[in-house]
Amino acid sequence: MNRENCSAIVNGKGTKQREVYFTTVCKVWLKKYLDSREAACKALFVTDTSPVKRMAIPTSDGH
Repeated sequence: MNRENCSAIVNGKGTKQREVYFTTVCKVWLKKYLDSREAACKALFVTDTSPVKRMAIPTSDGH
């Protein structure tokens, strides 16, 4: 995450990396979120259950 230019690199489908941008208001809320978080996980968004791990969207492979 680059707070200077309000952008982040995210992993998308097929492990493709993309740069996304966020607003200054979002930047403020991300800072509040990160400051309040105690998890040592390197992922930006993590679960609130133990053990703490990277938050993921469930996917279906169609089977």
